[in-house]
Amino acid sequence: MKKMTLLIIISFGHILLGSENSSSSNFDFLPLQVGNEWQFIGINPMSNDTSYTSFKVLTDTLMPNNKSYFEVENFYIFPELRYLRVDSIEEKVYSYFPYDDSLAYPDSEDVIFELNVPASGFYYTSWWGPIYIHSGMCKISFWPDSTSYYEYLFRITTSLDYCTITLGENIGFIEFTFMPLETIVYKLIAVRLNGQVYGNFVNISDPKSELIEDFILYQNYPNPFNSNTVIKFYHSKTEYLDLSIYNVQGQCIITLLKEEFPAGQKIISWDGKDANGKEISSGIYYYVLRQRNNLKCKRLLYIK
Repeated sequence: MKKMTLLIIISFGHILLGSENSSSSNFDFLPLQVGNEWQFIGINPMSNDTSYTSFKVLTDTLMPNNKSYFEVENFYIFPELRYLRVDSIEEKVYSYFPYDDSLAYPDSEDVIFELNVPASGFYYTSWWGPIYIHSGMCKISFWPDSTSYYEYLFRITTSLDYCTITLGENIGFIEFTFMPLETIVYKLIAVRLNGQVYGNFVNISDPKSELIEDFILYQNYPNPFNSNTVIKFYHSKTEYLDLSIYNVQGQCIITLLKEEFPAGQKIISWDGKDANGKEISSGIYYYVLRQRNNLKCKRLLYIK
């Protein structure tokens, strides 16, 4: 596991200086303040295609649990990081999940990032499961000094491939990958912190700087499942969508969604029953998301 994380760090193009534990007594690895922004270039190592995306702190808001969170715009990359708060005493970052009637759970809060875990240790989250940590020092070309970093290595649902998010001390987000879905490496090219700009921002509204993918179907969670699972997808424009479940014979057993939806992310819950309300048999099934000129398909496993 440790060997894999080191290879990922080197592939990002930042200079790895050595491995050590952070000596910082303050939680400065995710400076959340309204107006702060991180911009990345996404590089496909196979085709060398590039694109741009960014994280930006929009506002701070009080949620129904009476805790204040920063709302972070991060396009479709990590929807789980939309509402964040830092607990400097516990040295943890919490993510808030607002209630959605299509989800199998109500309002909830979960730890996303921890800094009080030993290097090469791990901790568990309810959304991403176990997260493994590697720490060390790196040098970013436009940043004045070398910086300590924490790399968080995890799986998205039951995918066999890994994703990473790397936080740098006093900088915040510096690198991440989304390998199960895109095999894209994202590298920080500019950051705006407390009104000061480091690096060079790109106008990502430029047509040449489009998002890497505008139609994404994620792996269902949990998988395998035996009572309820959620299916998440993202699309970049308002259009008519069809989400259906098929058996291995290619027969449609239920249509979960068939209507026009505005652009954005949507999460659909399924209880493992067919169109007649009958519980399906154990086995492999396929869920297919269609738009006008495209479709995505993934496999799921139901176990009684």
